[in-house]
Amino acid sequence: MSYLVVLNLGTGDVHGGCPNIIAQVSNRAENQYPTQYIGSLPPAPELEYLYRRWQLLYREFYRERRGSQDWTATRAITISASGVTHFSEVEFSDLAQQLRQRLNSWLNAESFHPIDRKLSRLFEPTDAIQVILQTNDPLLRRLPWHLWNFFEDFPQAEVTLSVAEYERILERPQFKGTMRILAVLGDSDQIDVQSDRQVIEALPNAAPLFLTEPSYQDLHEHLWDQRGWDILFFAGHSQTEDLSTSETGRLYLNSHESLTLDQLRHALKRAIRQGLKLAIFNSCDGLGLAQALADLHIPQVIVMRELVPDAVAQSFFREFLTQFARGCTLHAAVREAREKLENWKVTILVPLGYR
Repeated sequence: MSYLVVLNLGTGDVHGGCPNIIAQVSNRAENQYPTQYIGSLPPAPELEYLYRRWQLLYREFYRERRGSQDWTATRAITISASGVTHFSEVEFSDLAQQLRQRLNSWLNAESFHPIDRKLSRLFEPTDAIQVILQTNDPLLRRLPWHLWNFFEDFPQAEVTLSVAEYERILERPQFKGTMRILAVLGDSDQIDVQSDRQVIEALPNAAPLFLTEPSYQDLHEHLWDQRGWDILFFAGHSQTEDLSTSETGRLYLNSHESLTLDQLRHALKRAIRQGLKLAIFNSCDGLGLAQALADLHIPQVIVMRELVPDAVAQSFFREFLTQFARGCTLHAAVREAREKLENWKVTILVPLGYR
């Protein structure tokens, strides 16, 4: 069976807790109103401390390995190790485990049992389950929700993110005939975007158009193409700015030109009206990009939550498209590709869906 779980965290955060959580469960095969469950989560401010500390150590871990063969490049412009004076790989691993344990301890709160326990009893391990987490809180979006014990029990389940106000929910993009792909290969200083190009060129039933380090004007004009696009793909450098106050995603098109998606707002809205179904950002630190596109109501977006080694980005993208081309749902293809990254030390750093 295939199910959709929409978990709305309301206006809560880790400091004040989430007092009004609503979970809606629907069977995709049945045209019925969803079943609804209500619960809450207590304050857990230590989650922010653990996450921020893990993030700093991860970036230091990353910086120290940039000279090795596997960690030579990152799809982000800057890496800040501010606040880290001594790095220990053991401490890094321990901290990742602490974050996982504390997240699950929080989700095991008694006030959340009316949701957690109900969900655990509703499904079979073979069920395909898409969990959409709705929240506008930047930190809650950053937490590694895929490490929730629920996903250990249900191997065909995967989590995606959504802004709290998003209304339209689709199971996955539906492609008919040849997929038109606008593939933007942006600033590639010290990274290999040609591998991304080769993967796209090998896709069956695809008609890609590649823009290599385009200007803003060039990208803008192509988004207005009258025939429309099915997929927008970007590979290159990106980052999320001003996380503490708001999330703004920035793309680096070439060595001297960058932009936020707000600068393409009308072009993107036109592309969505013309049939744009999926945007993939095979680049770093992309939550700000996802937020901007979710506000425009694009059906599906895939981004990387944190800084990403070039080889990891390529590995994920290759595996994701392989599974997706075989007919997997988008969220199932994301999980399959993410789990195949386990040989990298990025168990909390994961690609994620956003809608």
